[in-house]
Amino acid sequence: MTSTFLAKAETAAPVIVPDAPRGTYITPDELEAVLGVLRSSTDYAFQLMRMMEAFRADSMAAGDPKLISSRKNGLAILTDAEAADHTVKQAAAGLKKTQRAIMRGVASVRPSHLEEVRRRRWERETTNMSRVLQGTRELESTLFLREITDKSSG
Repeated sequence: MTSTFLAKAETAAPVIVPDAPRGTYITPDELEAVLGVLRSSTDYAFQLMRMMEAFRADSMAAGDPKLISSRKNGLAILTDAEAADHTVKQAAAGLKKTQRAIMRGVASVRPSHLEEVRRRRWERETTNMSRVLQGTRELESTLFLREITDKSSG
């Protein structure tokens, strides 16, 4: 027995009737019968996604946008309250994913990496300081030699 809200299109994939009321649940067995593929097949997920996209497009075209959700391989046409809750949950999930990505980024900066950065900075600064000191010594020796030559010639 198939749902009255499912129809087999002549040319395209099976479709959900666009005027299916909110709150309708289509069982996995009904979907399997209409799609003609087993739930365990890889084609089932592909056909299911095509069906969901077609339903969204049809309901938008009809001027009554409905949100559809897959639940344990079945489909549910969400009520307005469920759709609002679903949207909030999706936003929260997106925020959690962003937070996890940031935490992974922070965790990936190893203490050894920080130590390496500090060591390189210290080497660079000490190298610069030694160059400055070397330049100062060269300048002092040049001035000292000039002073000696000035005293000996004058």
